[in-house]
Amino acid sequence: MATFKAAVQKKRADGTYLVYIRVTHNRQVGYIKTEMYVHEGKFRDGEIQDQMIKNRCGATMAGYLKKLSYENISNWSVEEVIGFLPFCFPSHNKNSSILAGVITEKVLPE
Repeated sequence: MATFKAAVQKKRADGTYLVYIRVTHNRQVGYIKTEMYVHEGKFRDGEIQDQMIKNRCGATMAGYLKKLSYENISNWSVEEVIGFLPFCFPSHNKNSSILAGVITEKVLPE
């Protein structure tokens, strides 16, 4: 089963970080861009501290898990998992969607 976590990657020039949802499946990692940003002061020790951002990401990830629970994804790649997921956040109205950029990388077994 795929796992999800809210993550940031690099700081922008204005001191904010773009929030991604990290998707891990079959030792592969991919990232889904969101429209959310976290300020430098709300990010510490690799973790997002902003509760509103954490709540929005949590609701989104719960929806993703629910949608995936109806599918047999054991042989899917992380790209297929990300491609299957809807790119709408619960806080948006039903007509808006997010065009998600997908970044993937292989994770080698330890």
